[in-house]
Amino acid sequence: NSNQFDEIFVNVKDSLFGFRDNGNSIRVDMPNGYLYDSSAGFIPGFTGSTISGNTNYIVCAKNDLFTLLHFDIDSVTTAPFFLRYELQSGSFSTPVLLINNLGTETMHAGTGNGRIVNFTVPALNVTIDTVSALPIRQLASRFESTSTTRAYIDNSHKYFALGNLVKKTTFDFIPDTVLVTNDNKILLNGKIISADLGLNTVYSSPVLVDLNKDGNQDIIFTADNKVFAINRYGVLLDHFPFSAPNVNRISSGCSIADINSDGTNDVVFGTVDGRVYAYGNDGRVLDGFPLITGGGIRSTPAIINTGGYFGILVYSMDGYLYGYKTPWTYDSAKVIWANYLRDKFHSNSNFSSTAPSVSGSCLPSDKVYNWPNPAYGKSTNIRYFLNGDVSGISIKIMDLSGELVTTLAGTTNKGFDNEVPWDISNVQSGIYIAVLELSGGCSETASIKIAVVK
Repeated sequence: NSNQFDEIFVNVKDSLFGFRDNGNSIRVDMPNGYLYDSSAGFIPGFTGSTISGNTNYIVCAKNDLFTLLHFDIDSVTTAPFFLRYELQSGSFSTPVLLINNLGTETMHAGTGNGRIVNFTVPALNVTIDTVSALPIRQLASRFESTSTTRAYIDNSHKYFALGNLVKKTTFDFIPDTVLVTNDNKILLNGKIISADLGLNTVYSSPVLVDLNKDGNQDIIFTADNKVFAINRYGVLLDHFPFSAPNVNRISSGCSIADINSDGTNDVVFGTVDGRVYAYGNDGRVLDGFPLITGGGIRSTPAIINTGGYFGILVYSMDGYLYGYKTPWTYDSAKVIWANYLRDKFHSNSNFSSTAPSVSGSCLPSDKVYNWPNPAYGKSTNIRYFLNGDVSGISIKIMDLSGELVTTLAGTTNKGFDNEVPWDISNVQSGIYIAVLELSGGCSETASIKIAVVK
């Protein structure tokens, strides 16, 4: 209704519910928030286009029905104006993806028989493409060169998202694809990058943002009882993974925003026991969190503007939609990934990036360390940030007498944290020195002490 604050739309079973940003129902004749039946099987979307004389529609898919709903949101709002399209065969299997390509808006939804249904706005002309023999699982907007098209995965994979993780050297922009396989591996452009993470079950679609503001997009997702944030090489960011105390599953997806405007991006997620966290990439839980609901959190939290302040919405398995108003002033520029599939258009992609800083030492000593330290288990990870071009890195492990224990070959990923595991299963307890030597470019060295405790 153009009051600068967000309206809230949520699907519960097959019905659509809607609320104003203060929690009041959009329909004044339905104080429980009910809007319309048999319309929303997935997260609702939004189009601001003018169709059949009305502007602004909520876009829904459910079973074999594609539904557009329009409301004049004012003090007397009642039943909506609606438009519908019915599939002749099959049923919808994804939320609706909305794409604006050079002023032409299209809407797309996948089906359970391997098709993608395409609607052109405003005429709502319909075309159907058969793209797979399997059900379509997710869609995303795919930007290349000057045009935007749709991308998809079918049931041969679990989740995906598109982004700009690898810096491009050619004129034509080719998006990077992050895939989660059905056996819970993370792939970047077809290459497995999660081999060292020990994942059992990935529970959420990946989120692609520059979480630590180093100029490179990272991959954030929930798996098992932890929230993971990794760079494009599969190396964990500092302060990750994060595990909420006394919980065996992080059950929701993640949203990302700098909620309290402290310069630190916060990951917002929910747990199976009903807690809602905002966890910063500085390793701190935001003041006032976790928030408490009455049941497990299934929905990805949504970050909204409520009365000019940051708000957080989650659906709990106790049957209630919970809305929280924070004390921090809302700023849309600080919201990077607002809800499931990123935004109200369900783009499921992020192509923004900035150039990383390359000033300072080639091998900053304050960014060379190992974890865990002391090392109690079978291995410890030697971690370092590389700020220049090199052809090789040698990591020599010595005991306190100066005797060489082993030599490890390091990775040479410029502008990123690099990580090399050291197998200590056959190493005696004691203090060891790891010396990092660079070659073929920068010629710096760094050393750290490693305590091994058996």
